[in-house]
Amino acid sequence: MNGPGQLADFGEAVKQVAVADRLVVTKTDLATGDAVITRLRTLNPTAPITRLPADPVSPATLFQASLYDPTTKTPDVRRWLGEHAHDHGGHDPQSPRRRHRSFCLTADTPLPGTR
Repeated sequence: MNGPGQLADFGEAVKQVAVADRLVVTKTDLATGDAVITRLRTLNPTAPITRLPADPVSPATLFQASLYDPTTKTPDVRRWLGEHAHDHGGHDPQSPRRRHRSFCLTADTPLPGTR
């Protein structure tokens, strides 16, 4: 429902779709037409698209990832990746300070909704 607007208004959303290994589109039962699917396919012609709630989904569908291959992506993606590769801000791109990091927090009990 919100996909067309998000893709029109936010360049980051376009880039996320373009580099994705797989795409999951929700609320397809509420949307009319396939305009968003056509746009997704234009941005990322190789990623499998799962349409919820119609398509079956399992952890394997979502998380069975292969190595990212930029050669299968559109020219825009290759350009964005090239720009990023050359934007080191004067620092060594292999420096631990330049690498992206993520982390996960776990708790033994549910967190209160207000937190």
